[in-house]
Amino acid sequence: MKAPIVITLCCLNMVTAGTLYMFSLYGQQFSEKLHYTQTQTNFVAVAGNYGMYLSGPVWGWAVDVLGPQKGCLLAAIFMSIGYIAMALTYNQSLFSDSFGFMSIYFAVVGMGSTCSYMSTISTLAKTFTNNSRGVAFGVPIAIYGLSAFIWTTVGHFFFVSASGTLNIYPFLLFLAVATSAINLNSAIAFGNLTFSAEDQKGKAPEPDAVVVVAQAPSVSRAKPQTSRASTPTESTPLVIEDEIYVQEDLVVAQIYGDPDMSGFAFLKHSEVMAFILSFIFFSGPGLMIINSVGAIISSLYNITDDATSLASLQSTHVSIISIMSCTGRVGAGVVSDFLKHRHISRLWSYLAFGAVMFVGQCLGAVFVDRVERLPWLTVLVGLAYGGVFSVAPTITAEFWGTRRFASNWGWVSWAPAFGGLVCNLAFGAFYDEEGRRQRSSGGFSGCHGATCFRNPFIFTTCAVLAGLVITVALSFSRRRRKAAIKRERLAKLGILAADT
Repeated sequence: MKAPIVITLCCLNMVTAGTLYMFSLYGQQFSEKLHYTQTQTNFVAVAGNYGMYLSGPVWGWAVDVLGPQKGCLLAAIFMSIGYIAMALTYNQSLFSDSFGFMSIYFAVVGMGSTCSYMSTISTLAKTFTNNSRGVAFGVPIAIYGLSAFIWTTVGHFFFVSASGTLNIYPFLLFLAVATSAINLNSAIAFGNLTFSAEDQKGKAPEPDAVVVVAQAPSVSRAKPQTSRASTPTESTPLVIEDEIYVQEDLVVAQIYGDPDMSGFAFLKHSEVMAFILSFIFFSGPGLMIINSVGAIISSLYNITDDATSLASLQSTHVSIISIMSCTGRVGAGVVSDFLKHRHISRLWSYLAFGAVMFVGQCLGAVFVDRVERLPWLTVLVGLAYGGVFSVAPTITAEFWGTRRFASNWGWVSWAPAFGGLVCNLAFGAFYDEEGRRQRSSGGFSGCHGATCFRNPFIFTTCAVLAGLVITVALSFSRRRRKAAIKRERLAKLGILAADT
């Protein structure tokens, strides 16, 4: 099968894998028709995130063992069952319309999304050779960021009623049919793939694989340069041989630790825990806004305006977040590679997007008080969320090795599930409390005004600030340890005196 066809199929799969990110498009209708509180609506959103993130290690292992073809088949089954059950529950055609059952159905959709995502990544890794994997991975992952925008556009053009509101029941049924059909088509096509020779033989090393240097390279021709070697930094070469720098990646195992680190040993590592904590503090606030932007718009929207504009605003801001997430994913890859080529840690790229998230949360806490100002929030949060998620897996692979990357990333990817749970439930609790206060004062039903979400944004601003502090501390900690190991390495090679 030709490469463009494979990439096209993978892009279609990625479109189905990102449907959870448009929950805000119809989440508020759950509250209105099924009488869910905002906390209950946010819990449904969190359940989908849990189904997606917590199942990562399980479905990643299943795809490795069973193959991407069966992974796509599982995705089709899960997503069709989940969306059909959600549609029937919304239409009150099932035995119960409680938020508990709706949460279970959305979690099933989340598991299907993970199956589709893992199958796509596995197919790309096994089909393309080392020299072409960069573009092969980059295009589908960028499409994944655009998934919510694509489905929102389809819903806006084909499933809007005469009154201007989205027809939730037929739209959810359409999602069930479309996502399952795409994954079934991929399951059939992936069965005819021929994997690359290097993957079949298992002999060709990955370009970013951890290489353990068993024997120190010869330094008989090395020219000591005390001014450089005595003060190692991030950009200091490990070995100088005929004026050519030996790349630091050749001893990455010595600098970054055991390349086989995984399981509890991985989780107990202090730097791993620091990175996971920062990921929780960066991703949780982003997921809160992605899942709650519909509620934010409703609280700021003038109650006398018609529903057409409200539905259009919700669709617009879901699309903005999706487009900016895609931009962030692409931009983060470019920026982190640029820094890496200049011997600057990718953590600083990760930190930069965390800073963008911090600015977005600050705007939500003190600046956004009407709908016209909301684009500042959705643009920055979408950009930061996409950037953080683009850099995080690369950092995981480079810092702790690629040999156990799938397992390690599965553990790290639990961070958004936990962060999203805390932040979404906090948003729902504050929102509902303010709504009760307004009703007790003789106000309208629901919650209106910026006071509905001020406290959640203050909470998430503090969380992102904590993530920034942890990331800076982690960066300097690794820098000091790296410099110490360089000194030891140079001393063993005879370039630097052992007592310096």
